[in-house]
Amino acid sequence: MSTPTVITSALIWEKLDAIEKLLSQTKRKRRFKGLLLSDISKDLRVSSEFIVKEWILTGKLLAIKIGGENRTRGGYRVSEEDYIEFLEELMKAEDREEERIIFIKSPEQIIKDFQRENGLLKEKKRKRN
Repeated sequence: MSTPTVITSALIWEKLDAIEKLLSQTKRKRRFKGLLLSDISKDLRVSSEFIVKEWILTGKLLAIKIGGENRTRGGYRVSEEDYIEFLEELMKAEDREEERIIFIKSPEQIIKDFQRENGLLKEKKRKRN
């Protein structure tokens, strides 16, 4: 029969130090610091699915896909620089869209004409003097 080992606080601290050193050596550092889709969806107030379908898969927003079996949302990451460039392009596109709209009639008049044509506008009866 072997003699039991006496566990002292010094032995516990030695073991904890050894575990900490082992973890720090095996711990991989992140090589790519990127934004998660959840960060972008909170910032722009759109869903992660919308970001993937409308912007990433169409090439408007550059992203990398991180592998993994348990990733339900695709594991995409976007660099901060690419995100800033995307936002700048998005703002330019909005400005171009606004420049393209030319109203021949005022929007209020277009709505009234539509309502009148479809019988949705009740016109006031004029009093005869």
